[in-house]
Amino acid sequence: MQYRFGFWTFWVVVNAIASFIWAIVFNQSTPYILGMVVGVACFIVAYTLFDGYLLKHQHKTAHKALITGVYIKAGLQLLNIGTFISLPIAPEMWAGMGAVAIVEQLVNIHQQPFLYALLATLLTGFFLSLMVGVISLVVGLVQSKRSSKT
Repeated sequence: MQYRFGFWTFWVVVNAIASFIWAIVFNQSTPYILGMVVGVACFIVAYTLFDGYLLKHQHKTAHKALITGVYIKAGLQLLNIGTFISLPIAPEMWAGMGAVAIVEQLVNIHQQPFLYALLATLLTGFFLSLMVGVISLVVGLVQSKRSSKT
């Protein structure tokens, strides 16, 4: 379990780098950054527990697909470079904008920056986790199809 926690800490942080860069670029406050850190920590725990469940219940194909999906999503971080050349194709940007649009209706960033950032991070992470889920599903289907042919 300790190895799984370290693995997911590394990969969730890697997948959150772009979001942290965006927050720093927009000069967010310390409570805002702390809210993001707590949100990311929630995903580390969630992915560690989910992966542990997959392994405990012998869902090896799903486990491998999840790992591959997270690797692919990490590679998609490179799409953030497109933003700097006016090509808005980064999943983090779209997920973050959607999350912020929703959270702005619930919490005032100036009155509660920690809560605002926590909710925005959790919602952004949820959207991006759906993306990882879709990628993992496709990978799992391809892996299953390959193994059934052999």
